[in-house]
Amino acid sequence: YDQLSKNLLLVNDLGGGADVPTAGHEAFPGHMYEINYHMMNAKSYYMLDGTTAYREGWSTYSESYIMRYTDFDYATYQAYHLLLELVMNMYMGAYLDMGFHYYGWDLAECAKRMSDILAGTIVAQLYNDQLWEMQADWTLTLAKEIPCYFVSYCFGNYYCTNIINDAVEKYGNDYSMTEIHKAYLDMGPSYYELLEEYM
Repeated sequence: YDQLSKNLLLVNDLGGGADVPTAGHEAFPGHMYEINYHMMNAKSYYMLDGTTAYREGWSTYSESYIMRYTDFDYATYQAYHLLLELVMNMYMGAYLDMGFHYYGWDLAECAKRMSDILAGTIVAQLYNDQLWEMQADWTLTLAKEIPCYFVSYCFGNYYCTNIINDAVEKYGNDYSMTEIHKAYLDMGPSYYELLEEYM
């Protein structure tokens, strides 16, 4: 349960630090922190609600950002995060989600497109036709039940990360990361075009 004064997060210890990005996404500095921040600092009622893309954008950004403060080799983590989380789950998920719903791709077409796009990557070395189909099936199962499920994660992560990175590049010498994150959150859930313009 969540309350402003008392929050609880239960985490299964998967070992090897695999639970750190999940805790970063779901708790601090992800969903739990962002929602509580807006509840305590809302300047208007609209800030208490937000688009799924805004919420998932902040949380997927957070799960990567928090890894900078762990004992993990950040460059190795970023390579893993980029390939498996961003490419395989978010971006490929959004691509197949749109292909299934808009173009009418079936499971075999989705598996083939995944295989073709990721040819030459380390993932391609690990996957065979059966694994491509299993991955595509998992993706389509979610896409069928919740159309555009992956799209909010994909575009949310893309825009949130780019808006914050652009602010760091523009203002990094004058403001700390805490101040840049605060500025982003203070604008509240909004359309990304507005966040880009006013950040």
